[in-house]
Amino acid sequence: MIKKIVRNRNKFAVNYSRKYLFIFCALIIGTPCLAEYEKLNIVGETVGSVNGIFDPSIEYDQSGTIGWMSYSPVQWPAFVHTHLAKTTDYGQTWVFVSSVNPSVAGTVVSGTITTNGVWRNEVSTLVHDPDDPGKEWKLYWHKYFTKSPYGSEDRDFARGWIAYKYASDPAGPWSSEIPLFGAYPFPPQNEGYSVQSYLNQFHVDLSSFICFTEPGSIYINGVIYLSFNGFSVVTNETVIFLIASNNHGATWNYVGTLTDHNDAVTLGYNRLVASSLVEEQGRIFLLAAPYDDFPVDHDGIYIFEFEDISQAELKRTPGSDLIVYKFLAESLPDWNSAGESDYDEHNSNGGILMPQTSTTTAELFQIFNTHEKIINKYNTSGYITYSNSIGINQALVTLTGDIETSTVTDSNGYYQFNDLLEKGTYTITPSSGGYAFSPLSISTVNLNGNLINQNFTGIVVVPPETYIISGYVKEADSTAVSGVTMTLAGLASSSTVTDAVGYYQFTDLSTGSYTITPVKGGYLFSPAELIYALLNSSQTNQNYFGTDISVSTVPAPTYSISGYIKDSGNKVLSAAAVTLASSAGLSVNVNTDANGYYEFTNLSSGTYAVTPSKTGWSFSPLQKSYSPLNSGQSNQDFTATYTLGNFCGLKNNLINPLKAEKVEIDYSFDSPGTALIHIYAMNGALIMKLLDDSQVSAGPGVVYWDGKDRTENTVASGIYIVMIKKDGYKQIKKICVLK
Repeated sequence: MIKKIVRNRNKFAVNYSRKYLFIFCALIIGTPCLAEYEKLNIVGETVGSVNGIFDPSIEYDQSGTIGWMSYSPVQWPAFVHTHLAKTTDYGQTWVFVSSVNPSVAGTVVSGTITTNGVWRNEVSTLVHDPDDPGKEWKLYWHKYFTKSPYGSEDRDFARGWIAYKYASDPAGPWSSEIPLFGAYPFPPQNEGYSVQSYLNQFHVDLSSFICFTEPGSIYINGVIYLSFNGFSVVTNETVIFLIASNNHGATWNYVGTLTDHNDAVTLGYNRLVASSLVEEQGRIFLLAAPYDDFPVDHDGIYIFEFEDISQAELKRTPGSDLIVYKFLAESLPDWNSAGESDYDEHNSNGGILMPQTSTTTAELFQIFNTHEKIINKYNTSGYITYSNSIGINQALVTLTGDIETSTVTDSNGYYQFNDLLEKGTYTITPSSGGYAFSPLSISTVNLNGNLINQNFTGIVVVPPETYIISGYVKEADSTAVSGVTMTLAGLASSSTVTDAVGYYQFTDLSTGSYTITPVKGGYLFSPAELIYALLNSSQTNQNYFGTDISVSTVPAPTYSISGYIKDSGNKVLSAAAVTLASSAGLSVNVNTDANGYYEFTNLSSGTYAVTPSKTGWSFSPLQKSYSPLNSGQSNQDFTATYTLGNFCGLKNNLINPLKAEKVEIDYSFDSPGTALIHIYAMNGALIMKLLDDSQVSAGPGVVYWDGKDRTENTVASGIYIVMIKKDGYKQIKKICVLK
């Protein structure tokens, strides 16, 4: 709204010190902006060439290519008009089109007193309503009477109203003025003016208001929303409130209060005024100017985001304070903000237009392009590489949060996401088959700039192997025994039943300890169970002999074969497979236990052979035969000799210690001696000693690491090194820890 400026430098020093203090506060509650403002020129504008222009309102046509702006040119001291300008290059250039509401001299009569003055047309707002044929363009503005002499700014807002015009094209012709909204009992009927509705009769919240000024507008999904300043004669306070029409302005309803006096006080001012309703990226915002007593007056632009415009709800804290989305300060030092701002979403060079008054030239008004978007856009980028910085090509990178999309890395491992919305929350997560990544993801809250070097390290992951155990259950003459319940116990529990040919199978078994037991009424089984102390390969032909004892009341005698397998140094060999084969062609397997012991039980009389085996070992004798077996055979021992060289391998080298996961480190040595197995960080720091110059025998062994250091603290996510040394043998492996 126009105001007279009579100030000196000392007063402005007070104003600016207050402003800097406020900007410091805005760093906490919102985003302050001090951009390089650019004066907006309107080609062909002559009326405002001396005293300037202010109060812009911008709308684009349905194609989004032609923009229209209503604004107020000033002819100080008396006249303020409504003009229209047009742009065809998205706000880079504006050209004057027409004077829609010229300001004219007039009189008002109160009783026997006639007062001379001027009817001003100020603070217009332009609406594009594409669904109202013949009235697609609507113009609302504040019309009020100001008395002579005009330099004293004796403005009679009570003798004023919100006026309205419409047109099918902004270029015209426009309809005659329609006095739309006033405040009862003004304007007096005997002055010849009659408004269609009294806003202070819309709702009890507005009943004490005597004037309504500075309309803002927006059209959303068939609804026109208008915001106004309302001044209460009871409280002497100003609010910004909202009304709406879902029938193109034929009727209006009160929606609610947007801001009140308490909101202004919380922000350090006397009131919030000059509201505009704008949209960007599908989000709705309220622009409002903070206002205080001289010498502050208007003091920049606050931007608040709507929670729900249909309910007149702005975003607020749990304590009901307004959440400041952004704050724009005035362009210092020679200008002070003045009046209603608006936003040009289509202007790629920045869209917020702020009217200001000169602090050095009295009554000079100007609109400035702040080159500031309401919602700025930023980029985020980074690399996904191996630990040696070589890029991982074609890794999938997924962005979630306020925007959801994905991309893949290039041959250098580089990725980038563009056009991320300011103040957004985002999470970047890499993925690729056969890889694990550290960190698992990167999250950003309240994005306020471009992000680079959002990097990840990938490691090739050997997935934990799974195995099967399968076999047959048959009688000694190879007759299948079906319907036998095979029960698996140990690291996993399950059961199955043999089929018509006596076959059973357990699948997807992880490395671990298991026991399988056969059960069927009327049968004895040999072996009674099979034990797998450490299953680390698939086991087939895990067969059982079944003896039907239900056909005779006197069971046939059964026998057993048992013994030990040890090396030449009398050290036991566990987990060696021992196969019992019958003359009928059926074979069953057992594994030696921790003591190197094996046993077959419940064997009927017949011809059998026992053969041990284990990868990397030879045995003496190769086999033991029983023809026939007619008594129990114990101490059926074998001597084992290791035949493989040195070896080291990892199983499940991707672990999460928080889930009690461990990495299995398998090794074998070709001779006895001392060995070490240490865990190191990538920087060379020693993390854990699993073997430390420990005595080892020839043959295989296994140790586990649970992701803890020597102080029993869980290590951080990352890549770790396993080093194995024995005599002249040395191996390096990698482990990935992800929590």
